[in-house]
Amino acid sequence: MGIMRFTILSLAILLTSMFAGCNNTKQPEAVNMTGVDLATHSIDGVGVGTTMPNFTIDRAGVEIEADGQNLNSLFITLGDYDGEFFRSGKPVLITPDTSPTEIEEKFGEPYWRDSSDGELILFYEYQGGGIEIQFEFPDSKSLAYITIAKDGVLSEAGQRQSFGVDKAWPPAG
Repeated sequence: MGIMRFTILSLAILLTSMFAGCNNTKQPEAVNMTGVDLATHSIDGVGVGTTMPNFTIDRAGVEIEADGQNLNSLFITLGDYDGEFFRSGKPVLITPDTSPTEIEEKFGEPYWRDSSDGELILFYEYQGGGIEIQFEFPDSKSLAYITIAKDGVLSEAGQRQSFGVDKAWPPAG
């Protein structure tokens, strides 16, 4: 019995020393993505329409609108913005020189386009109209502003009517 106890104890010590530091429950690495992700509708990992406890933005060119701790919208002035843009975590080049054609090449056909008052706004609707991205071109050529909003402008029937929207609502997807 004494030998068996010694053998089990020795085996336990041997196995512990062999696998010390081995961790089979690898934790995912934190992604340090600072910027605006246009596919996840988020800034620094916090999505528009979600709760943002203890979240602050100290970045040039970005204004947020929040209701308590809920992030409702982002307004980005491209000429002042000092961050990066992503699409599903991959960098995407968007600058004030980005044209409407380039936006459509990157994001597809917009749900609606408004070209009144000499400016162009491309409206992209996601989550059945629950999230809206607007790309604004004041001179119809150069991108100046991006707005990402929960329940955006076109989510309201009166606004769709004033913009002359003749497509079905809510949009698919």
